[in-house]
Parts: sequence; C-alpha cells; structure tokens
Amino acid sequence: MSDQLKKEMEKIEIPKNLNDSVLKGVQRAKLENLQEEKKYSKRQFKPYIITLLAVAVIAILLLPAIQSLDFGSEEGISQGANENETQIITDGDSNLAEDMHQLISDYIIWHYQHNQDQQTDVQFEVHKVYGTSQEGDTIKVYMWSYYNSFNRATGNEEVSGASLPVTLTLEKIGGDYKVTEIREAQDGSQYVDSIKTMFPEQYVEEALQQPNNMSGLIEEMQEKVNAWLNEEEESNEDRTTDESTLFDLKSEEAKGYGEFQQDLNPMHLYGLDPVSIAKLYVLAGYEKKYDVQYALYTNREEYIMWSAEDDQKIPEKDRGSVEIFKNIDKGTFIQTSDYTGYIEFYVGEELLGFQMIKNEDGIWQVAFMPLQ
Repeated sequence: MSDQLKKEMEKIEIPKNLNDSVLKGVQRAKLENLQEEKKYSKRQFKPYIITLLAVAVIAILLLPAIQSLDFGSEEGISQGANENETQIITDGDSNLAEDMHQLISDYIIWHYQHNQDQQTDVQFEVHKVYGTSQEGDTIKVYMWSYYNSFNRATGNEEVSGASLPVTLTLEKIGGDYKVTEIREAQDGSQYVDSIKTMFPEQYVEEALQQPNNMSGLIEEMQEKVNAWLNEEEESNEDRTTDESTLFDLKSEEAKGYGEFQQDLNPMHLYGLDPVSIAKLYVLAGYEKKYDVQYALYTNREEYIMWSAEDDQKIPEKDRGSVEIFKNIDKGTFIQTSDYTGYIEFYVGEELLGFQMIKNEDGIWQVAFMPLQ
C-alpha cells in the first residue's frame, strides 16, 4: 500500500458507536423484510379463498339438477331379485335362433334322463319363453319347460315328466352356444320365492299362472308324440331289410344318428341302448364315414387306444369288413359292471362278443377293438 493512500485513510473519522448503528440497521432490515413477507402471503392466499367459495356456490346451485338426472330408463330394464345387476330384458324369444330352441330341448331331455334311473324309449320337451337377457355372448332364458317320456310298449302313455319354471344360461363357446347352467323352481313352500329369485319381476305373475294356461304346450307335446307314433307304425309296416343297408334303424336311432353326424356330440345319443349304439357304429363303417365311426368310440381316457388323427391314416383295406356285424341288431347286451358290458351275437354258429363302455355322462360307446 502506498504512503499516500495510508495518509488518506488516517484522515477518515470512525464513529464511536459504529457497532450499535450496524446492529440497529440489521434489526430494522429484518423487521421490514418480515412485514413484506406477511403482505405477500396475504396477497397469495386471498385468490385461493375466492376460488374455493366460487366452487362451493356453483355446487350448491347445481345440486338439485344433478339429483333430478335419470341415469337409466326404467323401460326395458329389470333387476332380478337374486342378482345385483341391471339387465336389459327382451320379451319373447326373438333373441333365440331355431337351433337354440333345439339345443334347449336336447339339454333338458339329457338333464332329466341323466338324473333318472329309469330309461325310456323316447323323450320330448317343449317350452314357452317369457323373455331373455343378453350380455356379450351370454344369454339367459326365462321360460316354462314341459317334458315327457314314453315307451313303445305303452304308446302315448306318459312314463315320467316335468312341468315347471326354468332359467337357462347359454354361452357361446368355440363359436357355438352351449347350455352352461340350469335353474329350476323349487317345490312346496319355496316355490313362489324361488320363482321371484329366478325371474325378472315382469315374468313372475305369468309363471305363477302358467299351470292354468298349459293348453298350447300340451298341444305341441301331443303333436310330437303323434308324429313319433306314426313313424313307429310306418316303420313296423315296412320293416324289411334294405339291400343298400345292413339293417333298419328305429326312429330314435335314425334321429340320434342324423343329429350326431352334424357335430359328433355324444349328447345326441343319450338314452340309446348299447345295441343301438353298436348298430350306428357298424352303419358308419359301412357308409365309410370313418370320422363318425371314430366318434362313437369310448371317450374314457383310460380306454382310448389311438387318436382320431391316427384313425384317419388307417388304410381302408385294413379296416376289415362290417359284414361280420350284420346280426348285431339281434344281439343281447350283458352288463358286467356299472359302465362296461358286451353284446352277444351270432355269426353263423359262432357266438361273438362286442364290448361296450358307458362314458361319464351315462352314454354307451364302443370299446376300441370291440370284438372279443
């Protein structure tokens, strides 16, 4: 530092109370800063208060209008007493194609035959659909079902039957509708309450009155029975062996065989006896319908010997002749266990056995390599 600069600094007078002045200045600056922050905070908070008040006022004004809004028309909408969901109900059967009616009848016939010890020659079912509800690929059917079964020996005399409210659930599985659930009205004191639980409210009274309005269903049932009896009579009159076939089919055998060929569903064969199933197996081979013939084999896994794909690869020359089975329709079935047995029949003077196996649905099927 130069001598001249030192001389100039020595001339400056420093106040004795310098420390006090500095302290007061700092304190004053803090106070002013605090006051400024409070003013700023009030300026920031005030707009929020105003906004919240405005929202509250608007909500209060709009509340009556919001409460008056109807978020769902009551027309065409019903809430079942047993289900906590709102469904759109369609009156009548407009949601059901003709083949779905047949599906319903086939399932109900199977349902009763599957749960009854007594087997009958033929069964029929007719129904009245009150309405349906649909959600996606699922359809619920609210209906009255009328079922009867008959034997040839007793003609149109009913063997067993049922007439009651039913709710069916149909689901599209693999492109086709299938029945996945059935609910029936309960007996006795629970009858009315069960209907209220099963059906939408608008169909309850009609279902309760249905027993007094059965004439239409009875007439429809009688038409089916009469048609069956006429077929039986014509079949008995014309029962001669056709040169183009091995043997005649009874009406229920022909019906089951025709329906079975459409989708190879064994349920079409429910109620047919083992000899009838064996006849269809032989006939399918005679007509060279080998996919149909394979589908008549047992589907119990422990008895399956080769796949359908492998079966299609079997040369025709290795399949053998079906002529050996031409008398199987005259054979006698002998049951050896709850789900196995065989048909005794003669080829010339030789007695042969044709093995049969009942599947888990109670349907008789042909054993692989059936000849004993």
